[in-house]
Amino acid sequence: MNKEIEDAIAEHERRLDELFFQLGDVLDVKASIILVVITFLGAISGQVLSLKDLPLAITIMQIIAVLSLAVAVFSTVRSLWPRTFEAPPDSADWIEYLQKLEQHYAGKDGAAELVLKDFQQDMAATRQERIKKNRALTRNKSGLNEWAFRGTVVAATAEAICLIWLAFWHL
Repeated sequence: MNKEIEDAIAEHERRLDELFFQLGDVLDVKASIILVVITFLGAISGQVLSLKDLPLAITIMQIIAVLSLAVAVFSTVRSLWPRTFEAPPDSADWIEYLQKLEQHYAGKDGAAELVLKDFQQDMAATRQERIKKNRALTRNKSGLNEWAFRGTVVAATAEAICLIWLAFWHL
């Protein structure tokens, strides 16, 4: 394979590696924001449900809101549940591994080239495994955030309808 193509692929993999590692943090921030909104909507539901003589339609809307919030809370907590994202190995680990490779190839013809080739292949393989694991973790977090968002939107819509109805009902 052409050296320029190999370098381009390696650069692309480095970017993917950084992207999926950072994306976990971004998804956690989004989940935290959703959790704040869930708390706010839950407080509204509590206040509305504490009113006496609620019309049946508002009570049903509040049940929908509370059930949607329950789905959102479950999804958000699952999304925020601690997971271990893989980070690149420390330089000390790579140096130790490089020394083992040098010992392995010591005395062989073209030892430096063999060490370099194995080292680059192992770095690439390690990076690809890390990308694969972190990509799976971010897909999972993203899916859970999507469910949390959907539940929150349903609850927010139900709350808005109830509040508008109550505003006109109490006029």
